[in-house]
Amino acid sequence: MRKLLVLGILPLLLTSSNLAGQTTPLTIEDWGTIIDPDRKCAVVIRNNRVAIELPAGAFDLSVELRRTNAPRILQDVRGDFVLDVKVDGEFQTGEATIESRTAYNGAGLLLWQDDLNYIRLERAALQRAGQVRHYVNFEQRVNGRLTRFGTPRDFEIDPAQPCHLRLERKGDQVLGSAKQGDDSWKPLGRKSAKLPLDVRVGVAAINASDAEFTPVFEALTLNVGDAAKVAKQTPQAVKPSPVERDPYEVPVSSSSSDLVAFIKRIKETRPKTIEEYRAHASRGPKAMEAAAKRILELKEAPNDARDLAQRVLFETKVRSASQMDEEALQSLLRDIREFASSSEAHEENGQLVYSLARSLEYSKHEDLAHEAYLAASELMKKADTKTALRMAEKLAGASRRMKLLGKEMELRGKLADGKEFALEDYEGKVVLVDFWATWCGPCVAELPNVKKYYELYHDKGFEVVGVCLDSSREKLESFVEARKIPWVNLFEDNAAWDHPLATGYGIMAIPTVILINAEGKVVSLKARGAELGRLLEKELGPVDPDRLKEVEAKLRSDMPSSARRIVPAAPRQAPMIIHQDSAVYLAKSDGTEFRRVARDEAYEWHGGPVISPEGNRLAWDAHRSGLKSPSIFIADTKGVVAHKLEGLTRPAWLDNSTILAERSGKLVRVDLENGLKDEEMLDGSYGSLSANGRYLVLGRGETTVVLDLKTNEEQVIRLDPKPRSFNGFAVSNDGKRVAYIKLEGRGDGIYLASVADGKGKLVANEAGSEHFPRFSPDGSRLMFTAGRLTLGPDQPVSRIHVLDLDTGNSKAVTSEKFHCRDGSWSADGTSIAMVAVERSVLDKALNLPRKAALKRDAGSMSALLKKLGLALHNHHSAYKQLPPRAAVNSQLSWRVQVLPFLGEQALYEKFKLDEPWDSEHNLKLVKEIPQVFASASPRLGEEGKTRFVFPFHEKALYYNRERGSKFRETLDGLSNTIAIVIADEDQAVVWTKPDDLAIDLEVPRKGWSQGVDGRVPVLMADGRVLGLSAEIQDELVAGLLTRAGKERVEASLQP
Repeated sequence: MRKLLVLGILPLLLTSSNLAGQTTPLTIEDWGTIIDPDRKCAVVIRNNRVAIELPAGAFDLSVELRRTNAPRILQDVRGDFVLDVKVDGEFQTGEATIESRTAYNGAGLLLWQDDLNYIRLERAALQRAGQVRHYVNFEQRVNGRLTRFGTPRDFEIDPAQPCHLRLERKGDQVLGSAKQGDDSWKPLGRKSAKLPLDVRVGVAAINASDAEFTPVFEALTLNVGDAAKVAKQTPQAVKPSPVERDPYEVPVSSSSSDLVAFIKRIKETRPKTIEEYRAHASRGPKAMEAAAKRILELKEAPNDARDLAQRVLFETKVRSASQMDEEALQSLLRDIREFASSSEAHEENGQLVYSLARSLEYSKHEDLAHEAYLAASELMKKADTKTALRMAEKLAGASRRMKLLGKEMELRGKLADGKEFALEDYEGKVVLVDFWATWCGPCVAELPNVKKYYELYHDKGFEVVGVCLDSSREKLESFVEARKIPWVNLFEDNAAWDHPLATGYGIMAIPTVILINAEGKVVSLKARGAELGRLLEKELGPVDPDRLKEVEAKLRSDMPSSARRIVPAAPRQAPMIIHQDSAVYLAKSDGTEFRRVARDEAYEWHGGPVISPEGNRLAWDAHRSGLKSPSIFIADTKGVVAHKLEGLTRPAWLDNSTILAERSGKLVRVDLENGLKDEEMLDGSYGSLSANGRYLVLGRGETTVVLDLKTNEEQVIRLDPKPRSFNGFAVSNDGKRVAYIKLEGRGDGIYLASVADGKGKLVANEAGSEHFPRFSPDGSRLMFTAGRLTLGPDQPVSRIHVLDLDTGNSKAVTSEKFHCRDGSWSADGTSIAMVAVERSVLDKALNLPRKAALKRDAGSMSALLKKLGLALHNHHSAYKQLPPRAAVNSQLSWRVQVLPFLGEQALYEKFKLDEPWDSEHNLKLVKEIPQVFASASPRLGEEGKTRFVFPFHEKALYYNRERGSKFRETLDGLSNTIAIVIADEDQAVVWTKPDDLAIDLEVPRKGWSQGVDGRVPVLMADGRVLGLSAEIQDELVAGLLTRAGKERVEASLQP
C-alpha cells in the first residue's frame, strides 16, 4: 500500500524512487489530479480502489459558507459524458464543526466549472437531532448561489451497502442517478446550467464533523462520446499533462521563487470585469496568505522571499485590525516594527505600517496611530526615493495630528484674498478647522451641517477656518460665492494636496476636521455631523428650538437649486402600499386573531407599527400625499390615539414611555411623559432597534455599527456581502447577530451575520423579494415580509413569514386575502403588529393616477434611450465601431467618448484623456454629469451616477473592454440585439467610470430596473426602444442579449 499526502509535503512521504522529486500536482491515471486546498488529507491507492482520508474538521464544498476546501480528484473532459463510480466506507458523523452547518459526511461525483459553479452528486450522512440519515444528495451552485440541496426523502439508502452514482451531461443538462445492489438506476432529476464545452469531473469527499472520515471509491468509469475510458484495476500515480490552472490555486512547487512569483502576480493583477474583481477580492488575499505560509515552511527559502511572505501575513492581520482590542493592536504594531527593523524593503514595510496606522486612526486609537504613523515615516525616509521622502513628510504630519488632542494647534497662512491669517486672531473662540475641496463630494455634503451650526453658534463665539485643497483660486471663489460660505478659507495657488498645512498635519483624506475650544486646546479630530452639534453644545451651551427651526428653514431657502435633494433627507424605504384603506393590524404570532386596530382617514398610508415593551401601546407613522412631514401616532391596542408627533417617522420603543424616532435624517429620543421633549441623539443612517430596546444597528459610511444603548459601546463591522440599504436591518436582543437585505437575483434576499465576523449567510429568498427582517425576542425566529411591495392585479400579495432559525423552515402567517408588510414582535414574542390592506379593496382601486405618472416617466426614459441610440450610431459612422466600454486606454467610460455626439463637445474637451476617471482633474468633472445621463434618476444624478449601462458579456454586443464592437459582428441582427439597459438603482455607476452591468445569461435580467407597468424599456442595436414584458422568459431575454447566438427570437415586443 502507498499512502500519498497530497500537495506541498508530498515528496517527503513518498518512498517510490520514481516520485521522489515530484513537485507538480499528483495525478492518478484515469482518475485525475489530486486537489487538497488545506493539505491536510491523504489519498490511499490499494488494488482497484482509491480512498480519501479526511481528519476531523471542516472540509466542505459550500461556497455560501465560504468553504470550498474539500479534497477532490478531477480530470478534464470536453462535451457530453457519462461518469459512474461506486462509493463505500463508513458514513457515521460526529458533531458539527461548521457554524450554520449540520454534521455531515459526503462522498461522490463532482462536476466542476469554478468555485462558484459546480454540481455535486454524493452519498451522504446527515446528523440532525441526534439521528443520522443516509441518502443520496444532488445539489448545484450557480454563480455562488445554492439552487437546491438534496434531502433524505429524495433517495434514502442502506448504510451497510455500497452506493453506485452516475452523472450524465447532455448539452446544458446534467442528470443524476443512483442505485444500490442489483436495483435499477433511480433518476434524481436534472440540473440546467450554461456550461462551457470544457469542464472538470471526478470524485470529492466532504467532512463537516469532529470524527475522521474515509470514503472509498472504485470502478470509476468515464464515457466521453463513443470512447469509453475505464479506470484500471491498479491506478498509478503519474505526472499530469499541462492544463490551464486556476489563477488563485497555490502552486504545489517547493520552489520559493515560484511561490514569490505567484504572490507578485496576484498583487499586480488588475481585474477587468466585475466577475474578475469579485474573484480577486474574495480569493486573492487567501491565496497569497496560503502561498506565504508555504514559503515560511521551506527551510531553503531566501531572506527576500521570507520577507515578502511575512509581509503578506501581516497584511492579512492589518485587514482585520478594526476587530481587535487595544492589547492585540499593540502587539501587532510591535511585531510589525520588529519585522521591519530587520528587513531592507523599507518602502514596502512603510506602506504596511501606514495601512495599520490608518486603521488605528479610524478606530479611534489615536495614541497607537501616532506611533504607527511615526514608524511609517521613519521607514519611508530610509527608502530614500523622491516619492518615499514626500510620503515620509506626510506621515510625520499625520503623527503630529494624532497627538493634537488636549494640545494647542499651530495654524497660520494666507487667505484666499491674499491676507495673512493666524489662529491667534480667533483667541478665546471655539474654532473648527476644516480641510476640504470644492471637488470633494463628502466635503460638499457636510457643508449644510457646518453652516447650520455656524449660524446657530457664531454669535456665541464659534468660528470656522477652511483649508481649501483646490488648485484653482477662481473655482474656490466662485464656489464660496454660490454657496454663500461666510467663513474664511486658507489657500495656496496650485498647492492642492501639497498645501503646507495639509503636509504639516498629514492630511491624506478629506474632509478632515479639527475642533479647538476657547482655551485653544484641540478637543476633537472627528467633529462632523451630529457630533459637531454635541461638542458645540458642550462648549457653548444649548440652542433655542425655535432658533434651530428658523436656521434650518433659512438654509433650505439659501441652498442653490442644483444642490437641493430631490428626495426627502430621511433615508426611509418608500412606502409602496399607497391606498387610503391601508391600516395597522395586530395578530398572534401564528397569524390567528388577525384584527384591524387603527386607520386615520386623513392619511393615505401607514408604516412601521411597533408594540411597546409592556404590550399595551402601539406606535406607527403615517403619510399623506402633498404633506412633506410624516407623523407618529401613539395609541393603545384598541387604536385609541393618545399622542400625535408631527415631523417624526420610524418609531421604535426604548421603554414603555420613550421612543426612538427619525427627524430630517437625524435620530431623536422622545420622552412621551414629559412634555414630548426630544433630543438629537446619533449620527448615522438609522437601521433598527432590537426588540428589547437595548441595541441599535445603523449604517455609517461603508460600515455597520451595533450600538449598546446601555453602555454606549459600539461594535463596527463590515458586512460581507454588503447590504442593499440600512433600512432593511435587524439586530438580535443579545446584540450578537444582524439580519439585512441584499439584492439577490431579481429580488431581495435576507442575510444573517454574526457581529463578530460580519460574514453573511443567505437565509431567505423564497418569494423573489424579502423585506423588513425582525428577530423574535428569544432570537430563535426571524419575521420578514415576503413578496413584492408593489402590487398589480395579477400578482400575489406580500405576506408576513416567520423563519425558524434552527430548522430553516419558513411559514407564512398571514392570509392571501391581505397585502401585508412592516411586521414587528411584541416583547414576549406572542403577538405581531403590521400594516395591511385587503386585497379585494386594493384590486378595486389600482391607483390609476400613479400608473399614468409612471407611464410618463417611461416615455421620458424611452426618449433618453433614443437619444443615446442616435449618438451610438453617429459614433459608429465616424469611427466604424461603437465606443469601447472603457474608452481611451481603459481609463474613461464609453459615456465620455459619446459626449461630442450628444452636443457636449465643450464638456468632452475638459477631460484629460490620458488620465483615469478618478484622477484629481477628471474626478472634478463627475459633478458635471450631462442631463441625458442624470435624468434616469435625478437623485443619483446629483451624485454623478447614471443607470444607463452597457450589458456586457463575452457573447453580448459589448464583449471587449478596450475595442469597440462593430455592427457587422452582430450576426443575430441589430433589431434582435440589446444595446443599452436601465440598471436598478443599486447598480448605478459613476458616469465617467469604465463600469457597466455584467450579465449572467442564466439570470439575464439580474440588476435591471423593474420597469413600469410590467414593461422594461431597452435600447436595441438598431436604435429602437422596446418595452420588454416582465412575463418574457429568461431564455428569450438571453437570446436578445447575445450578438451571434443565432437564437430564434419570437415575442410580443412593445415599441
